Amino acid sequence: MRQFTKYALLASLYITQYLGIGFFFIALPAIMRQQGMPLEQISIIYVLGLCWILKFLWAPLIDRVSFGRLGHYRGWLLIMQSLMIVSLLITGLFDIVTNFWLVFALSSLVTLFSATQDIAADALACGLLSADERGVGNGIQLAGGLLGNLIGGGLVLMTYPSVGWMGAMAILAAGTAIPLLQLLRFRESLVLASGHQAQAERVRYRDLVSCFRRPGMGRWLIVLLIFPLGINIGYGLITPLLVDANWSLERIGFAMNIVGSLLGLSAALAAGWVVKHFGRKPALVAFALLQGLAMLALLAPALGNTSDLVVSLAIGAVFLGYSPAFTVLSTVMMDKARPNKAGTDYTVQYSTMNLASFVVGGAGLALAGSFGYVTMIVVAAIAGVVGAVVALWLYTPDPLETETVQVTVSPAFEGAFAE
Repeated sequence: MRQFTKYALLASLYITQYLGIGFFFIALPAIMRQQGMPLEQISIIYVLGLCWILKFLWAPLIDRVSFGRLGHYRGWLLIMQSLMIVSLLITGLFDIVTNFWLVFALSSLVTLFSATQDIAADALACGLLSADERGVGNGIQLAGGLLGNLIGGGLVLMTYPSVGWMGAMAILAAGTAIPLLQLLRFRESLVLASGHQAQAERVRYRDLVSCFRRPGMGRWLIVLLIFPLGINIGYGLITPLLVDANWSLERIGFAMNIVGSLLGLSAALAAGWVVKHFGRKPALVAFALLQGLAMLALLAPALGNTSDLVVSLAIGAVFLGYSPAFTVLSTVMMDKARPNKAGTDYTVQYSTMNLASFVVGGAGLALAGSFGYVTMIVVAAIAGVVGAVVALWLYTPDPLETETVQVTVSPAFEGAFAE
């Protein structure tokens, strides 16, 4: 029961951190495109991703600072969830058309608070999950993110024509409030026992650099930079492509964020099982090849076949490639996070991966305006194959990352939930 409870808490945190950003990254571009804005201007939405790229800059602060009776990571989570709720409600007070730049600024705040919440949630997960649980745990993490995208970028987008901007923000805020009930039952004072706080206080900003100075981390850095490029190019093209094909917001929301996210959610959970039973390296290579093949499915709608069946199959293929790839990447990043610097180490790796992802995603969308969707889809497919070669060549699991080594959860984490 305790294992189910910790999985439920992590799932809730990852779902709600993606509600707002799922809307801003998926629904907002569709709304802007429907209003006739060019692809080059829509690509500015990717600027919001800077918070997730740069969050490593304040990750050591999350590892070091505690909030007394609120707890360490629990305190950060309670504060960030509350700030996301307030920011979303304020954003709803301003019209998206006449106050676009103000809305953009407020959206940046939501993204900032979400990124900070993610640091604390990842650090908490690193401590709560043993090595044997991390494949499944990261499958749940990815599934939670997809479910958040499904709700924020799919369901809310579908209801947008009826509820409007203020109604959409109210729905997002209400969903973001749900984990507060679980966090109130979480007893993190036990997590900080046995010297955890004393270790965390020794985290310094030089640990941002030392993360990649350890043996094998340079090779892993190259994998992080190259592995996700293909899937991010293809993923960023889908929504504008469908708008150009005269699809309505409701149809885009259903195909992209209901059909796609449900398939991706299932694939993430299955990928966690694969990682656990077959190992990290085989999963990395197989899932990189899978994402390359998945990109080719987008050629049909890009060439003009935009029937419901064809588009649904293409989007489903993309998500079946996307979810396993990021599940195995997240699992290895968690393996490589030092226990007393978990927030910093995991975030440095994640931000490095996102740096490549957001830059290439934005560039791919802008280049599609000049070279066309078909060209960029082929480029995305080739990038997936390159990712498989790089993973096969450069990634070597460390002994503590293999599934045969059982890493027990620290006694400081036992009994962390009230019965």
